[in-house]
Amino acid sequence: MTTPKTHSILAIFIVTIWLISGCSTVQIHKQTKHKVIDLKTDQLKESGIAFLTPSATVDYEQDKQGLAFIFAEMLKEKRPEINSLSLSETLGIINQASLTQEYKTMFDFYNKTGIFPLKSLKKISQATQTKYFAHIQLASFERETQGRFGVFGFRLFQTKQANVRIFLQIWNSSNGFIVWEGSEELNLAFDTGSEQPIPFRNITRKVAENLFQLIP
Repeated sequence: MTTPKTHSILAIFIVTIWLISGCSTVQIHKQTKHKVIDLKTDQLKESGIAFLTPSATVDYEQDKQGLAFIFAEMLKEKRPEINSLSLSETLGIINQASLTQEYKTMFDFYNKTGIFPLKSLKKISQATQTKYFAHIQLASFERETQGRFGVFGFRLFQTKQANVRIFLQIWNSSNGFIVWEGSEELNLAFDTGSEQPIPFRNITRKVAENLFQLIP
């Protein structure tokens, strides 16, 4: 007959074997695409770039502000040579310049056509003193947890998974062209004993880092 003490010793032994076996390795799978249309090296450094409000489906509306913050943070961290304005800085300048209605109208038009009107881009460019604008689109973000390893009815390890799809476009305010665009779908999975889901910040920071490495 086994005792509680025996159960505890056996559980510790199994967990130790599990950790030694390397089953807790983080697995990352990504599909990244990008296209340089008309953006040369150092143009962002010389002319500056400002973040616009991201777009997202209704299911992910609450994630837009956080996404913009993460991307602006990563751009400054990974590409410090580029003069950039975060979304909050861009919005503050737009408000100060009394361009709030212009900004709303610009996005209303974009939501219907997928185009930012050149007239609006030029006005906002003059206010922010940046030639280029970054627009992020959050296509999807999903998380799930699956039971993977247990002892005596107790789940000790779980597989955490998260998947995100993000598109990034860079617009030239002088002619209204998209000069660079990229997309990435990233899937992150690892085994853990924690009950906490994979943070939105962690997986989107990785996508931002990957995309910014591809910008001239």
